[in-house]
Amino acid sequence: MTKPYTQFTKENLKQALAHYKATKKIRDVLLVCFDQHGNWYGSHGLLGKQECNRLSKEVIPANRRVKIKANREKVLLCSYRDSSKDFLELTYHHVASFIKIDDIRHLHLPNLLTTGADIDADSVTTFYSPDLQTVAGFLSIDSATDLNIQDLRSVEGALYANSATEIDSPNLETILGAMNTISATTINIPNLRTVGEDLNAYSVTTFNAPTLQTVEGELEANSATSFNVPNLKMVKGNLNAESTTRFCAPNLETVKGDLNAKSATTFDVKKLQTVDGNLNTKAASFCAPSLQTVNGDLNVESATSFFAPNLKTVNGSLKANLATTFNAPKLQTVKGDLNAKSATKFHAPKLVTVDGNLILEREVRYKAILAGWPLAIAKAAGSL
Repeated sequence: MTKPYTQFTKENLKQALAHYKATKKIRDVLLVCFDQHGNWYGSHGLLGKQECNRLSKEVIPANRRVKIKANREKVLLCSYRDSSKDFLELTYHHVASFIKIDDIRHLHLPNLLTTGADIDADSVTTFYSPDLQTVAGFLSIDSATDLNIQDLRSVEGALYANSATEIDSPNLETILGAMNTISATTINIPNLRTVGEDLNAYSVTTFNAPTLQTVEGELEANSATSFNVPNLKMVKGNLNAESTTRFCAPNLETVKGDLNAKSATTFDVKKLQTVDGNLNTKAASFCAPSLQTVNGDLNVESATSFFAPNLKTVNGSLKANLATTFNAPKLQTVKGDLNAKSATKFHAPKLVTVDGNLILEREVRYKAILAGWPLAIAKAAGSL
């Protein structure tokens, strides 16, 4: 992956500014504060207006703005801004700072490999940048319906592409901010490993992210009829895949919010340990061998069998009312109702607390009580 030509920070800009005040010489890193014409653009909020007052009156000569590398790649050492055109083509291989585009419909960046900051091009309907690898900021192309980012590897901010119906970025590995692609029905991101905030893909019908491991916010894929994330380990918000009939996340361990797979008849969560919100699925058979804690409701109302050998606590209600076999040998506490009214085989020998109603078939209740259930549990089961 090609790294940005210039990595500017508040610290190195301040050092360069101090050097300028002492010597009147402008280091290359300060050129990011100017545009392609050599005029002051701004310090991008990293330096105070007063301390830049003298610098902002400078005009950078043409021979300082562009550099040709030994391999003939052309580098714009400044920011780029433009507006009010139908078509714009830039031939730079690297832009050291921002690209800011307003009221331009078609943007072609045929050689661009990296930017040192954001690409802000919400007005464009065509975004053509087939060689782009690294954006050291956000990539905002919200109006683009024709999109080519085939070689994109890393976005160090958010990716906004809410009008594109197809996202094809087979080499993309990391998005450090959010990923918003709410109109895309097809998303091809086979190498994406990390999303640093929410991943919003509301309209996608097939969600295939085979190397995705972590989503630091919510994962929204509510229209996906197929949901394949075989290496996903953690979602730090809600995980919503309400339309999928096949939920395949065999390495998922933690969901910090709700896990909604309400239409899933196949529910593969072999390593799931904790859900901090509600867990909802229509799986015909509920098998969660590693699940220990659900901090909201556990709704598996379509399952004919319930198998959770390590489940200890449900801090809401547990609804498994169609399950004919209920096997939760370590279950101790249910803070709401426990409904397993169809179970002819009910195995929960360590259950000591049900704060709501315990709804069981009468014969099962008697057998459980005779087996030594606490009186509190017997009372929760209703009249003897």
